[in-house]
Amino acid sequence: MVYDVMIKEEPDEVVATIRRRITPERIPQVVPDAFERLMEAVGPRRLRGMPGIVMHEMRPPEVADIEVFMPVAGRFEPPAGVEVTTLPGGTMAATVHTGPYGESGPAYEALTEWIDEHGKQIVGPPREHYLNDPNIVGMEHAETEIEFPVA
Repeated sequence: MVYDVMIKEEPDEVVATIRRRITPERIPQVVPDAFERLMEAVGPRRLRGMPGIVMHEMRPPEVADIEVFMPVAGRFEPPAGVEVTTLPGGTMAATVHTGPYGESGPAYEALTEWIDEHGKQIVGPPREHYLNDPNIVGMEHAETEIEFPVA
């Protein structure tokens, strides 16, 4: 698959989050549970976009420090275990992966190669924005925008 890389400006975004430090093998179980919990906390009135994940640290097979987020219309008092915070914006190198989430490795490789080739520096953890719902479109058509903050 060929990945087109673009530079884009992302605004700061108010999000509800759940952060977990787990083993990478647990990501497929933890992320859906976190999304479900966030949906319960946020509710349809506060939702303002598609969810995503920030990968603060990834050292397989020991550590995955992930923050599952859901954009919200404004700050509110969240239940225990959920935080409302600001996801920092900035300049991002981004590409879109189509297909199963677990097969996005080549998109990350394409992004990091492009960043190196274009003299950019990664200045923060990568994030994924889920652009559609695989329960509706099917996993083979799931779209994930992957972004690295760059300078």
